[in-house]
Amino acid sequence: MEEHYPIKDTFVEITNTLQAALDTDYVLGLLFATALISFIIGRMSK
Repeated sequence: MEEHYPIKDTFVEITNTLQAALDTDYVLGLLFATALISFIIGRMSK
């Protein structure tokens, strides 16, 4: 099983999301990134 580093994985995910946002519709991407970050923080703080 591959080792996972939550902080690094989260950072990579956010970076990919922001890059996708720049490639497509910036506002929609930003809203999606905000929702994704909120979801991750909510899941990690359980």
